[in-house]
Amino acid sequence: MKIPWLSVGHIEDAARSLRVRSLGDEFGQTALVDLDGILYDYLCEKEGLSFSDEHDLGTVDGETILGRFMPMSGKIEIAASLKKGVDLGRYRFTVAHEIGHWVLHRSLYLAEAETLDLFQFSDHSLPLTSLNENVFPDRSAAAQRPEEWQANRFAIALLIDAGQLRHEFGQRFGLKPVALEYPDQSLRGLSRALAKRATATCTPLCTVFGLSTEAMAIALEERGYAVTAAPIL
Repeated sequence: MKIPWLSVGHIEDAARSLRVRSLGDEFGQTALVDLDGILYDYLCEKEGLSFSDEHDLGTVDGETILGRFMPMSGKIEIAASLKKGVDLGRYRFTVAHEIGHWVLHRSLYLAEAETLDLFQFSDHSLPLTSLNENVFPDRSAAAQRPEEWQANRFAIALLIDAGQLRHEFGQRFGLKPVALEYPDQSLRGLSRALAKRATATCTPLCTVFGLSTEAMAIALEERGYAVTAAPIL
């Protein structure tokens, strides 16, 4: 099916609404978001989401499946290897990415199913399998499938409060975006360096927000904290 264009404002409002509904007074109070509270205490208990992270999900063209969203059965699956891995930040971001599909896209698939023969429409026919290339893309938003970019943007908004990021980034790097200094550098390389840089008084941003270096780097790019050119003042 064709996924409609969703504005950044719409996506971030949806993530913010979920955080407020599920965490209440905890919203925006700490940098490390209680993802388990959102997932188990709210989505599973209140909205009927079925969640599993106990099994490996196989591969597609030799690439490991990180997550899978099945809108018709209301289920999210996450590869067990992510939870067992040393970098739980990848696990948290992948879970938040799949929650993005649940919030932003499930109603679209259910609505389309109502117009089709339900016996011909199943989870197995839907392209909502998440690989590294769409959960942790190393390319511009324009080159990604719309539903994957939207789910990633939702994950960023769900796991990183804008005010908390502004505060934490300012403590480490000042109030202006950090720009590339040399044309042979990559934006992702700069973003990774910012995500994992520690100072004498501050731990890395990826540690503060409970994310992998790659997920934090994507967030810094999407939020405009790492840029390809110096900002116009």
